[in-house]
Amino acid sequence: MRRILLLILVVLLVGVTSAEPIYANVNENFKVSIPVFTNNMSSCSNCDCDISINYPNGTRSISKHNASVVNGQTNYTFNQTFHKVNGDYATTIHCISGSDNGFTTYVLRLNPTGEEVTTEQTYLYILGLFFLLLLIFGTVFLIGKLPSNDSVDDRNMILQVNQLKHLRKVLWVVVWGLSMAIVFVISNIALAFLTNEMLGNLFFTFYQIMFWATVIMLPLWLIWIFYSIWQDREVKKMLNRGIEVGGNSF
Repeated sequence: MRRILLLILVVLLVGVTSAEPIYANVNENFKVSIPVFTNNMSSCSNCDCDISINYPNGTRSISKHNASVVNGQTNYTFNQTFHKVNGDYATTIHCISGSDNGFTTYVLRLNPTGEEVTTEQTYLYILGLFFLLLLIFGTVFLIGKLPSNDSVDDRNMILQVNQLKHLRKVLWVVVWGLSMAIVFVISNIALAFLTNEMLGNLFFTFYQIMFWATVIMLPLWLIWIFYSIWQDREVKKMLNRGIEVGGNSF
């Protein structure tokens, strides 16, 4: 997808620096269109401009590449194939108009969203992780309080079928799902905040493995739960007929 970013940057041909970074999606091609003006703020329709870009590690990505000027704007298309690393790309546009010779510099910040990660979003991520962890610990604590088997006598014969033991199996599925959510959130945080995508991609790979394992195992787990419930119904029928049944843990 080609995304057009209209960057309202005034290039005064005496040298200008943009303090605020420009955000763009690292996974998309995008076009930069920058209005260019002369010293007296008249449109610079006949300027000759070139653009230079440095990778986040400081090495040169593009050196003095021609940036065409159309209707007073310089235009340059960034190809995500050559700019696919998260981070800050120091960019310089140099323009010449007759005897005027000037430039503008700005930082192009690439990330997976193409948007600034605000302080509020940071707090939201942290609160979300804390909430998910709290849910996991609470669920595990609840699982520990639930019975794991039926009530038995000294001979390990079932006295009463306890249906709550099946809730343990359901809650373990909940814990697994919450764990997947935590891994997914961590991968998104890493991709959004870190210039190196390795950690974010690693956690996202873990998430994908967990997801496909869930697709395979969840139906089997549900079959086991329903089979256990059916088995308990049969045990209750036997107990009602006065037949002793040995206790089992599920």
